[in-house]
Amino acid sequence: MHKFSFYQLKDIAEDCGINPYNKSKPDLYREIMSHFCEEEKDLPKTDTYREVKEIGRGGNDSVVYLAKKDGKEFAMKKFNSNVCTKEIKKEVGYQKKASGISPEIVDVDYEKKSIVMEKMDSHVVDYLNKNKDKFPIK
Repeated sequence: MHKFSFYQLKDIAEDCGINPYNKSKPDLYREIMSHFCEEEKDLPKTDTYREVKEIGRGGNDSVVYLAKKDGKEFAMKKFNSNVCTKEIKKEVGYQKKASGISPEIVDVDYEKKSIVMEKMDSHVVDYLNKNKDKFPIK
């Protein structure tokens, strides 16, 4: 984090929902680190989920599995080992910003590089393809 420029830290802070204005570089650094530490300690680890079967792929960098815990079904996205924690945190942030239209995040395990979220019955792309007459491409 110390290698980032002041402007890069400002961008990261904004992505985290932190107001970056009128703050020094050390203050931004502390707030960003605090944000990620709070986020990580609040979320349980994903060890307690049982992978049932593969249900999708997130491009070349992840695989999505049907996972179960306490009789409930979830989607578990497991990232490849080459994906850095920063990218996973960025995806978690985007998904939280899209709350209501994206699956709710249930658990995150940065060490095991996985995100557990509510299981959706279908993908947005599938819905749009099925209802092409309602959503014509112009």
